[in-house]
Amino acid sequence: MENNSSAASDLPVDQARAQLEDLAVAQQAVAARVVTPSWYHPALAGLVFVFIAGNALPRWSMVTFFVYCAGLVWLVTTYRKLTGVWVSGWNVRGGRGYAWLLLAVLLAALGVSYAVRWGDLEPWCAWAAAATSALVTWWAGRRLDTAFRAHLQTRS
Repeated sequence: MENNSSAASDLPVDQARAQLEDLAVAQQAVAARVVTPSWYHPALAGLVFVFIAGNALPRWSMVTFFVYCAGLVWLVTTYRKLTGVWVSGWNVRGGRGYAWLLLAVLLAALGVSYAVRWGDLEPWCAWAAAATSALVTWWAGRRLDTAFRAHLQTRS
């Protein structure tokens, strides 16, 4: 059986330290580059609002779902073009709690929206659920960004 562990010991300590410092500088540069545009979270919140509110309206639910999906594709594509990366909140240290919060709020809002659609709740409940989910999306999205940049800066 072959062992390649000796390759690491061939590198002089000074050179290894220099490479680690270069890595730290590169991480700082990436963290500085991955700044979400100021319009991103309001646009995402708007899409969430349209999706939740539109789901309560049987005639418009498919149209609003299409607008929501098309908007998400546009946001993801634009974000990737601007930053060169895509971020999953599930993989970011400090971000998973925000991702769970978003999931819970969106599922609850969707439940309220369906209840309005089926006549179990008043229409204003769908508007309130849509507004709440949009505001939480905006708020949590900004915190996910902060957690991601901190994660990049401290990643070893």
